[in-house]
Amino acid sequence: MMNHSLRSTAIRCLSQVLSDRKPLDEVLDVAQMSLDSKEAGWLQEVVSGTLRHKARLDYWIDQLAEKKKPSGRLRKALELATYQIIESDRTVSEMVVNETVGWLKEEEGVPPSKFANAILRKIVEKKEAFRNWEFPAKSNLQTKAAWASVPEWMFKAWVKDWNESWAVDYSKFSLTRPKLWVCSQSGGAEPLGERRLSDAEFIQDVSSQRLVSLVASELKRLKLSSPVLDFCAAPGGKSLGLATRGYQVVATDEDSKSSRFQVLKENALKKGQNLVQVKAKVELVDNFFSCVWVDAPCSSSGIIGRHPDIRWNRNESSAAGFSKKQLEVVAEALRYLAPGGVLVYSVCSVFKIEGSDQEKAILELAAQKNKPLTVITRGGPDALWSGAPDGDGFQFLIFQNTIAS
Repeated sequence: MMNHSLRSTAIRCLSQVLSDRKPLDEVLDVAQMSLDSKEAGWLQEVVSGTLRHKARLDYWIDQLAEKKKPSGRLRKALELATYQIIESDRTVSEMVVNETVGWLKEEEGVPPSKFANAILRKIVEKKEAFRNWEFPAKSNLQTKAAWASVPEWMFKAWVKDWNESWAVDYSKFSLTRPKLWVCSQSGGAEPLGERRLSDAEFIQDVSSQRLVSLVASELKRLKLSSPVLDFCAAPGGKSLGLATRGYQVVATDEDSKSSRFQVLKENALKKGQNLVQVKAKVELVDNFFSCVWVDAPCSSSGIIGRHPDIRWNRNESSAAGFSKKQLEVVAEALRYLAPGGVLVYSVCSVFKIEGSDQEKAILELAAQKNKPLTVITRGGPDALWSGAPDGDGFQFLIFQNTIAS
């Protein structure tokens, strides 16, 4: 088990994500700087896991607390401990209870520690029932969203966009710690597992890799040659993926001074096989490309398993706000599309307002820009999951400019 100082760090990380709205990756990067590898791993696991299961944890805590609902650091200490007791196979429940109660007594006083002791011992008694909680199909939206461990508005939107069965399946998938997938420079995909990343590999989610393969196949079918413009390229996975398939890529992004852009440059230099050229947008001038790929900024609702803070740092209007920004980016990118060329639009979101519902608006926008398009193919998350979901949730639209080259 970990010491009280590390538990304080974990609770502080939760507060920074949930109260200060800071990105989890940023919070953990700072917190882990002074930790050894074992401590850093523990912190990553328990904070990410608690955020991933938060609504479930709160539901169970409140059920057992009845009228007296905990708040503040007491609530976060209970969430953290409940996650460890129910979901982590690496911990002994009794040790988690004792450590949490001891921490609360030291930090918050005797009454909160006694309250936590009572709640956590009930959690231990019921942990198998909680662990095996089946979807409450006949319950209200509040309980269903708690089971899915997302805000009510998010579960409701999934049901509206797809159906309840889809929402249940996606919720289950997003509650598990996702695999890290790698792509080799020959284009092969496999889970990283426990081994180290080789010099010839880079991290890229399997759904993203499948989408790269689909785009490459369409370009080959249409006999369109390099170069490809990756218009929202950072941190570089799509560009590198296209390079593994032999395409020359010009990669750019919104802010050439951002840390993400610097990562893009580093990835292109190390893994790009001399096929990825990184440019700031001002350097593109009036170049035209046979393929322009817009992997647009979005709500990131398709990666909530990998980035669980997104569940709690978005709101009901987030997707609508992003949908406007997405069309602005597409309008800018259309400038560089060659006659007969392909426009790829993709988002790592499962909200239709950011994906399939953008089709009509993009067609109208392109017509206004004298870049008339026709749809070649389209797909939602299921098209890339190929059955049982095992990757991030993407949506995509692939268009071709109908002006002859």
